[in-house]
Amino acid sequence: MARRFGCIYLAAGLLAVLTARPYAGSWNDGSRLATVESLVDHHTWIIDDSIYVTPDRAAEQPYAPGSVAAQTGTLDKLLIDGRFYSDKSPVPALPMAAVYQLWRWAGGPSAADRPDWFAQMLTWAFAGLPYLVAVICVGRIAGHVGVPARWDMILVVSFAFGSLALPYAQHVNNHILLLAVAAAVCEAAVRPGPLTTTRAAWLGLLAGFGYTIDLGAGPPLALALAGLVLWRSSESGSRWPRVLVFFLTASPLVALHHALTYSIAGTIGPANANPAYLQWPGSPFTGPQMTGGWNHPSVPAAGLYALDLLFGKKGFLLFSLPLLLGVFALPWLLSHPHRERPVTVAMTAWALATWLLYAATSRNLSGMNLSIRWFVPLLAPGYLVLCVVVRDVPSWRRDIAVLAAGGLILTGELVWRGPWYGRVPTLYWPLVMLTLVAWGAVVAHRLRRSWGGA
Repeated sequence: MARRFGCIYLAAGLLAVLTARPYAGSWNDGSRLATVESLVDHHTWIIDDSIYVTPDRAAEQPYAPGSVAAQTGTLDKLLIDGRFYSDKSPVPALPMAAVYQLWRWAGGPSAADRPDWFAQMLTWAFAGLPYLVAVICVGRIAGHVGVPARWDMILVVSFAFGSLALPYAQHVNNHILLLAVAAAVCEAAVRPGPLTTTRAAWLGLLAGFGYTIDLGAGPPLALALAGLVLWRSSESGSRWPRVLVFFLTASPLVALHHALTYSIAGTIGPANANPAYLQWPGSPFTGPQMTGGWNHPSVPAAGLYALDLLFGKKGFLLFSLPLLLGVFALPWLLSHPHRERPVTVAMTAWALATWLLYAATSRNLSGMNLSIRWFVPLLAPGYLVLCVVVRDVPSWRRDIAVLAAGGLILTGELVWRGPWYGRVPTLYWPLVMLTLVAWGAVVAHRLRRSWGGA
């Protein structure tokens, strides 16, 4: 299987290297990079002295030339006891800081001296590499599921070069990192054979790390995996050893996250959900712009916003066209008996919980970025669903080809724009409409043939 997809993996790796940007593109990645710089060069979680807070401290501009962040520094920050901290979850900063520390011990220049080298190195390691891991996992998922030849290539190419995964590999961000975790979860969950203790431990480790990456999508993922391990363990008896191993491997990272959050912000819950920490002059995240609480004027308004997250001008499903078929096929798939049903149910529950949680606790469509950045990790279970659909429903395979073609064309512009592009891409509406019309024609042709046969 690795040989069949070798060219795809190689192309994905090269694109991850070539498209990585040598600067921070927004407040988002600037905030994460500020923490890494501060931990290594200033030995503190406080980011006041970072070049990403005060760009004038750097030997050269650490942000994209002409960007708002180049003028303001990162505004993704919390004011706690008179000092600024990043609003990003703390645990992912630790492996990033470890890589940067090795670089410094090897004689590499500081972030302040060479912000371009600093940003590109961490982007390769913590955005490009996770992207490649996710692509490889999707290739392995196609092999485990038994997707027919040619169609498995179409699915992997679609994921690698026709989805939001590639644009989000251009800068450091939590979402591409969680996508790699989610893809590894799906790959482990669909491997043939019973759930072994080793695999339960691996799923626990992934659940724990996923929990620490994104406090909106991470905890629901951990809960979904706990349910999956319980379900799969009951299939082969001796349930509790596997369940215990899962919780033992997940717990240390979860505990580390909460310990670090408490030491920084004095709270067990997400620090960036505390309105008091966002009350500083010039803060853009007050009132409705704050994520983490109910800010909708009514329940119907929240419902419309939830639909906007999926189908609006930044709609996740319209930026991820093949997933439209996955959503359409989901009711059939959840009721149809197949080997992947447990993981399909668990990952569907995770996707629904993540969608509803962000729909209830946000109003800003995830800020200035392509589509809905919070949902990028949901590409992994989406493509798992597509693998099962392509294997079990041959009549729907042409639908995949049409939707994947639209996604490939759109992604070309998305890579050019970069993940922090906040406007509607030029090709977005024309291409979405054209692809939907073509898909409708395929569906209509299939229905005519079906009725003719009847």
